Amino acid sequence: GAFFCAQAAARRMGAGHIVNIGDAGSDRAWPAHIPYTLSKAGIAVLTRGLAVALRPRIAVNCVAPGAVLRPPRFRRARWARLRRENAASPAEVAAAVVFLATCPRSITGQILAVGG
Repeated sequence: GAFFCAQAAARRMGAGHIVNIGDAGSDRAWPAHIPYTLSKAGIAVLTRGLAVALRPRIAVNCVAPGAVLRPPRFRRARWARLRRENAASPAEVAAAVVFLATCPRSITGQILAVGG
C-alpha cells in the first residue's frame, strides 16, 4: 500500500513532500508482532530508498510514533504513567507530520521518532 501510494503521488507531483507513518518500535524484536514490525521496518527502508530516488524534487520522510494514547481510553493513573514514559499525544504526532510536510526539501530520508 505505502509503496504504490508513494509511487502514484510521485508521478503526479512536480515537487513536494511525502510523509510515511512508521513505528518507533520497528527496530526491536517483538516475537508476538512479527508481521506488524516487519511491515513498519519496511516503511523505514521504503522512506530511505524513495528519498534517494526522488531527490531533489520530492523529500520523503517518516514519522515513527512510539506509544500514542488518548486519556479517555485509560484510567487516569495509567495515563499519568504513560505520559511520564514519554507517550505522545495525537496532536504531537500530527505536528511532526506537518513539520515534515513543510520543511526544506533538503531534509529527506529521515525517520522522526515521536514519543517513547
